[in-house]
Order: sequence, then C-alpha cells, then structure tokens
Amino acid sequence: MRGTHTVKIIPVKRALLLLLGFSAQAFGTGLGSYTELVVSDSATSPRSGVRVTYLGTNGYQLEFKGHALLIDPYFSRVDLLSVAVGSRIQPDISRIADGMRHLTPRVDAILVTHGHFDHLLDAPIIMSKTHTCLIASRSSIDLVRQLPARSVTHSIAGAPDASAFAKRFDTVTAGDVRRIGPWKIRVLAAAHDRLFGKVPFDRHEPRSAGPPQRASDWICGEPLAFLIEINGQRIYIDSGGTSAQLPPNDRVDLAILGMALPDSRARLPAALERLQPRYVLPSHQDNFFLPLSDGFQFGPLTDFTRVQRDCLRASGSRLILLDYFRPWTLPAAVNPKHQIPNNTEPTLNLQMEDSAKPRDLEDRTFRFASSVRTFVKQLPRTVSNAEDVRQLVRASGSVAANWIEADAALSKKDFLMRVKICHKEAKESRFARRVR
Repeated sequence: MRGTHTVKIIPVKRALLLLLGFSAQAFGTGLGSYTELVVSDSATSPRSGVRVTYLGTNGYQLEFKGHALLIDPYFSRVDLLSVAVGSRIQPDISRIADGMRHLTPRVDAILVTHGHFDHLLDAPIIMSKTHTCLIASRSSIDLVRQLPARSVTHSIAGAPDASAFAKRFDTVTAGDVRRIGPWKIRVLAAAHDRLFGKVPFDRHEPRSAGPPQRASDWICGEPLAFLIEINGQRIYIDSGGTSAQLPPNDRVDLAILGMALPDSRARLPAALERLQPRYVLPSHQDNFFLPLSDGFQFGPLTDFTRVQRDCLRASGSRLILLDYFRPWTLPAAVNPKHQIPNNTEPTLNLQMEDSAKPRDLEDRTFRFASSVRTFVKQLPRTVSNAEDVRQLVRASGSVAANWIEADAALSKKDFLMRVKICHKEAKESRFARRVR
C-alpha cells in the first residue's frame, strides 16, 4: 500500500515455508540427476499420437491432431516471499505471454483441478486469449467471476468483451462427463494434500465478495481429478491427494499424479495398484516459486527417491519425467485392453520400449522388476505358484534396489558388495522363473 508501512508478524508455519523455499532456491536439484527417466520427442518420433507437454507446476497441454486441452496452466510463478507475507499477487502478463508461445493455437478447453493460485491464477487470462472455455468446480469459477472483468478481458490485446467471456464457464462436479471435440472428459472426486496437518486455504466459499488479491484468497474449494479419453487411450490427472480418496479402479495408459507433499506420496502405491498405468508421471514436483526460465528444480518438500522406490514396486508401470515445454508422444499400447490372449502361455517380456535408445543399469533393472510384476499377474493362482511368485518378485526387486545403492556407494568396498548382491538376486530370479 503506497504511503504506508505495515509491519506483519509472519506466522510460524509461513516462516517455515519461507525457510524451506529459500533453501530449495539455493540447493534445489534439477533433472540432471535423472536423465535416464526424462522423455521427449525426437526429430523422428511419430506425431500421430497424443502429445503431452509439461508447462510447470501441475500444468499440461494434451494435443491430438490440432486439438488441445490445457490442465492447470500457470506461468506467472509468484515468488515465495509474496505468498508468505500475504502480499497482493496478480498474473504476470509477460510470463504468461512467454509460456503461451509454447501452446498450440487451438485450445478446446482449460481444466482446473482446484482454486489455489498456482492452478487458477493465470487461467482467466489464458482463457481470454485463447477464446476457450473453463471447466472447473463451482468454487473455482466463483473466484474467477469475482475478478474485475476489465482486468481479465483487457489484459491482453484482442481479448473478447466481458459479456462473451462470462458465458464460457462450465461448472462441473464429480460424476459429470464432457465431450469436446475428440476429447471425452470424466470428472472425478479428488482430495488435496495437507501441509503441516491442514489443507492450505481450505475453504469452499470465498472469504469476501471482493476479488481475490492474496494467495490465501485463492481458496482450495472442491478438488477435482480428470480421466481423459482420446485416440483409444486413457489419461488420468490429479494434483495430489490422500489415501482417503483414491483414483478409480480403472486401468489407464498414463497416470499424472501430484506428488508435492507427503500425503500424495503415501497414497502412491494404492493409486498405482488401482490405475495400473503403463506410464506414471509424477507431477507438481518442481519449485513453482521460481520462474520457468530458471529451469526445473525439485521443490522443497518433494521426495523423489521415495517416489522412485514405490514405482519400482508397481507392476508394469514405467516411471517417466518431463522437462518444461519438451513434448512427448504417448506410445500406443501393443494390446490396448491390457489383456492376455486366450490359450497363450504367459511370457516374461524383457524387451525395452523405445529400445533404440540405450538405457543405463538403473533403468534396465527397474524395467526388469516391472516386467516380472507384469508377468506374475498372468499366472494361475496355485499353491506352488504362490511361493515361487513371492520369491521371484522379492529377488527381482532386490536387483534394482541394490543397484541403486551400488550407484550411490560411498566406497569401492560398498559398491562391490552391492553388485555381488545384485548378481546373486538375479541368479535367484532366474531360478524362480525356471522352476515355475
């Protein structure tokens, strides 16, 4: 506020958040440590499938044959200090324009999972510029309706008038289905992670009739998830959650799961068991208080090592990461229904997808363990198989886990010991497979 100086006492929780954020800005880890997991299209990649582009935070563009959906697009990247001390925040028009240069010209709809500023703040501006509709919960749309029409529709030249803008809100709730162009969108119930034991800004109604000005005004509202069907493929996306509200028991090709906070990581094994995705993409892991131009850095409360280990135990799911604005085309499934043909003997498939690219041992051992878990699900449930399967699953997972330990060994002796264990467990895996 001009002409005045207000001294605020920062609450303990906000102070801790501030400390964590500054620590992450100083010491944040990027994707360089996980290059074997990062995927993107090459010059020769087929462009006929569904292309997924990561926009930062929990933002994505899904593209198919000139059509596109945006989910939680957020480019402004409000700094942590402004959030922690309760300063007024607003969209950064320059950063939004930079981010939108990576989007396809034709956007069919914008989907928003909930009302927090790092999901909804930029959506009205992008909605206005792309002349598209906003699909969100009632609480999120109420926040947008409270914005001064002029601040949205005139923020970017060429935006439509305010009356036309207001007609493009589509309020949805769990159970709704929307068909837009080639997209089928199922709206699902979701939950938001807790931070220090409480969901941040956890209200379903705005605290005042005025427009949201501070981060705390962008309330969570009703969290949503989406199951998107396109080109015979299924993509599930949420922004996080808890074990009390799991995804549907429904197989998908790609699961984009929010992983920013401990609650969402605790529910990961159960979520993977229900979704059984071919690919799993952990989301909301970057430090969204830093501008996109700084490059990907993991956020202060993330724990990607745990995410890796839980994905390693999942059956048949390949863990991937995406970098900002680097599109990746979701490969078509060899058997779209994930079914084993009748009268076919189950086989252990050790072939690598995208085998033209060499993989390092961490990725290869991970794929081996995943292939074993896919294989054992095909076996008949007999007394002898039950014991052999337990031995095979344990041994195959141990190969991958001990290689991770070997790769991070503190001494040559420790490295050699771990490698010997890998060799022993690999031989045991082969034995258990042969006797089955």
